[in-house]
This record gives sequence, structure tokens and C-alpha cells, in this order.
Amino acid sequence: MSLLMDVLRRFHLQRRKFPVHPTLLKGNRSRRRKAVLLVAVLAFGVSGVAAYFATSLIMTSVQPPPSIPVQQAAMEAPKPEPKTPPPEQPKPPEPKTTEVKQETTQAPKEETPKEEPEPPKAAKLEPEEEVRKITQDIEPRPKEPVVVVSEDPVTYLIMADKFFREGNLPKSKEYYEKAYNIRKSLKTANNLIVVSTRIGDFRRSEEIIEHHKDEKLAYTYLMELINLGRQAQAIEVAKKYISMNTKGFISFALGYAYETMGDYKKALENYEAAYRKDPYNPYFAYNYARLLDYTRNYAEAVRIYRTLKDLEVDPKIKRSVEERLMQLRSMGLGG
Repeated sequence: MSLLMDVLRRFHLQRRKFPVHPTLLKGNRSRRRKAVLLVAVLAFGVSGVAAYFATSLIMTSVQPPPSIPVQQAAMEAPKPEPKTPPPEQPKPPEPKTTEVKQETTQAPKEETPKEEPEPPKAAKLEPEEEVRKITQDIEPRPKEPVVVVSEDPVTYLIMADKFFREGNLPKSKEYYEKAYNIRKSLKTANNLIVVSTRIGDFRRSEEIIEHHKDEKLAYTYLMELINLGRQAQAIEVAKKYISMNTKGFISFALGYAYETMGDYKKALENYEAAYRKDPYNPYFAYNYARLLDYTRNYAEAVRIYRTLKDLEVDPKIKRSVEERLMQLRSMGLGG
């Protein structure tokens, strides 16, 4: 704009310096107007170009800072340091963890008699040991089973008898087995056969009998089978062990099996066989005489009853024999 004003001012001065009569200027008025307009357009163009270059120069000299993310700018912005430190605020309570932390408190300067001594500091544990210690303190510890370790079978026999009286036959068998493995005595074998048979472990009972080859062990097994109502099985087993029948126990067990089945003829035959093997056995004699009495063979029954008076028998059997002899005598039988 200043350039345009300067051009117009010079043009005006030239008009005043060389005055022309208005009549002489009439023909050139339109040309003059065109010249003025052209000068004005040029002036405006020059001023616009000048203004553009001036603005570009100013903008290039003052560059804006590069764009920075808001978070990064906030992180890199320097924090004003206060002249005085702020007062400490109380820390929030820490969450409970699995670490064992022992609180340490400073003892007061003045000691009093009521003050308890400070507990000793626990040794530092590794993380796994710390977790294990806390777990053991929280979880109830299972009761450890009583393990009996002994080379003396008496300890196991006491436990076996205890469980037998309580009716826990599987546990009783377990301890009888332990005692039997230490010392294979006939007494322990006999009790193990009783318990094994009652819980249905017949194979174990027969293994023990085969190992010892003892007639009384076979007799125990047969009597337990009969008491369980397995008379047929007992008869088959007795036939297998008949070679052991040296003292009459196998014959007696067969007689008892047949009697419980109601076959008194075969029962009497086997009772007689047992009696012939050992006539001084009070049980063989009494059962043989009792079955003779039942089958009305009174003379032979009375004879055997009288022999029982000289034998050491159970008081109940002796009293039963005396009562039966009195009844037979009152009936005129047996003299």
C-alpha cells in the first residue's frame, strides 16, 4: 500500500509541475484512466507478492516444536522441586502374604517388672520353607498311624488278639500274619487259620496246613467250615487230609459234619473211628457215647459214660454224664 501511495503522490506532483490546460487534456482522459488503472493493478500485484515473501520469510524463521505425545510430554516435563520436603503421610496397611514377618519393637528405656522379654528372632527361611511352615500351621495334621516295629512276635500277637476281640477280623489277620512271618509257631498258625477262614480266605488257611502238615491245624480249619455252614466243603477237605488222621481229629470233624447234616449213621461211624484212635480223649468219648445213647445202643453208651468219670473232663460234660446215667438207671437201663 505504501508503494501505491508513493506512485500516486509522484504522479500528482508531476501534474502540478507541468500544468496543462484542461482543454488539452480532454483527448487523453480515457488513456490516462487506463494508465492509472494499470499502475494500480501493478501496484497491488507487487504489494501482494512482497507481502507473500515477507510472510514466508517470517514463518520459516519461527518453526513450531515437533509434536510430542501427551503422555510422553507429561513424563518428560520437569517437576518443580519444592523448597521444603512435604511431611510424610502414613503408609496404608500392607496386604497379607505368605512371608513370615516378625515384628520388631524397640524396648523402652525404663524397664518394668511386668514387661515380658522380647521373643528371639526366627531364622530366615527360604520362600518354599516359609510356605510349608505356614501350611503346616494352618492345615490340621493327620494323625500318623501307629507303626509297630519289633522282631518279637508277642507285640503283634497282642495287637491281633485285641482286634479279634473287637470284631475287626481283617486287622486281626494283618497282625497275625506279621507275627507268623517272624515265628511260624503252631499256635499262631492256628489263630491265623481261624481268622482267615472266618473272613473267607480259604486258600490262606490251606496254605498254612500244607506247610505244617499238622492234624490239629486241619481239624481247626474243618470245624470253622462246619460252623460257617459249609458242611459239604468240610467233608471234601477232610477227605483230602485223611492221611493226617493219626489221632482221630479228622474222623471226629467228619462225624460232627455228618451229624449237623442229620446223617447220624455216618456220624456214628466217624465218631467211633475217632474214639478208636484215642479212647482217652474225653470229647471223642462223650460224643461217641452220646450218639450211641441217641441211637438206643444203651449198653455201650453206659459203659463209655462210666469211663468218663475217671477222665479229666469239662465240669459241664461231667454233670451231663451223671444226669444221663441217673435217668438210664431209673429206666432200668445200664444196670
